Amino acid sequence: MSESRILSSSPMLLILLSLVMASFFDTTAAQVGVCYGMLGDPRPNPSDVVALYKQRNIQRMRLYAPDAEALNALRNSDIELILDVPKTDLERVASSQAEADTWVQDNVKNYEGVRFRYITVGNEVKPSEAAGSVLFQALQNIDNAVSGAGLGIKVSTAIDMGATTDTYPPSHGRFTDEYKNFLQPVIDFLVSKQSPLLLNNYPYFSYKDNMDTIPLDTGEIRGRIVGNRGVGERLAHGGRSRD
Repeated sequence: MSESRILSSSPMLLILLSLVMASFFDTTAAQVGVCYGMLGDPRPNPSDVVALYKQRNIQRMRLYAPDAEALNALRNSDIELILDVPKTDLERVASSQAEADTWVQDNVKNYEGVRFRYITVGNEVKPSEAAGSVLFQALQNIDNAVSGAGLGIKVSTAIDMGATTDTYPPSHGRFTDEYKNFLQPVIDFLVSKQSPLLLNNYPYFSYKDNMDTIPLDTGEIRGRIVGNRGVGERLAHGGRSRD
């Protein structure tokens, strides 16, 4: 299917392919990645989606849950992937190491030729949710499964901006008290594994609601931060927009 046919046949494309800035913590240069969602209908064929990524030189993808067709389409594509363990799977993989081993075997190890960069255990898990009580154990079990399978893949989890407060300027940001207690063992574990904590951030909305104080460059994650920052801000962000 051509690019034009994908665009014309799928009015939900903007939902399916929600553009995000995904640097994947590359120390040399940030790159644009695209989240490949599965909630639209009709959905483009995964092979066509991967072809569109390659045509547009989009080198990084995130899947919010394993999808066999998408994973097969990614084989030997050289596209780096963040794959989520969805919330619905957390209790199962937390229940035993064997369940976590099976999850990794079925959804990661079986897909030779896919460039897995991160496995995200839970997306925006909240302390008050049932998944919150098992997140840490699930994270440990999946990490053990990845290590046991001999896979060099970093394991993490993703939080949303609701876990933080005082977020502008970015260097003033901190976790809320509720999330600080909830995330402390998770963060300690990630530090011990030299893995990043992932953040779903939408700075445009902060800009939209505070256009008088937040520069457009910050909302678009580009350019230099101007105004309303001190020495700490310059040191933390190197003069670049990173919030």
